[in-house]
Amino acid sequence: MTRSVAAMLALLLSVPLQAADPAQALADCMRANFPPAMKIQGMELVTTPKSGAAKTMRGRVFVSQVQKGSHAGQVRTMLRIDEPANLKGAAYLVAETDDFLRDGMYVYAPAVGRVRRVTGTFADGALMGSDFSYYDYKQLQSAFGDMKGQPGGQEEVDGRPADVVTYQPLPSVETRYTSVKAWIDRAACVPVRAEFYEGPKVVKRLTSPPGALQQSGKYWYLSEIRMEGVPEGSRSVLKMSEVTSGGELPAVYFNPQSFYLAN
Repeated sequence: MTRSVAAMLALLLSVPLQAADPAQALADCMRANFPPAMKIQGMELVTTPKSGAAKTMRGRVFVSQVQKGSHAGQVRTMLRIDEPANLKGAAYLVAETDDFLRDGMYVYAPAVGRVRRVTGTFADGALMGSDFSYYDYKQLQSAFGDMKGQPGGQEEVDGRPADVVTYQPLPSVETRYTSVKAWIDRAACVPVRAEFYEGPKVVKRLTSPPGALQQSGKYWYLSEIRMEGVPEGSRSVLKMSEVTSGGELPAVYFNPQSFYLAN
């Protein structure tokens, strides 16, 4: 979303990780991988509770990066829901600022008819009824921007080398998680697995199946992400197709006052 969705997009086949702070080097690598613009015309999110029928949402994702000279800039991601009919027109926006603790997270629900800013404990709520929270979506987009990382060596994920990093929220961040352990594909600089902790317990687990790492031009992304709600026994599967990168996207897609109007 993403990463969420956003969350979920990457560049560069290989980036040297020789900086004095290895965790920061990984963050820089992930952020350098966000494209200037990307469209995901085929987004499908299927949420299956422990008991009951699965619910499917379909929509589109739009990503734009505001460049800062030669450095990676601020990433903005907008998710728009097209199906089912009762959620058609719902939209969600993450617009980074210079202060990660005060990034703009906004949701528009047609039933309410207005934009609501996502703050505090509401950020840990379910994103459109799925196992992804608003905060999860933000972390995947911002390369864990409001967390401090501690490298934990390397492991293989589906036969590919991955750097293991444990993240803890920065002071003043309101979230249910006490830490997040992430496996970041070393070649693609994409988080391919993550565990979200409350104290010693894993409360959510993010995985991607073998072969999910794909490219649009020179940019890497995950074509499928699975989020499991561990205590609840629920699961949400996010699939992305019809991905194109490059060009520019209209500013209306990322304006907090108008993003839900964009088509």
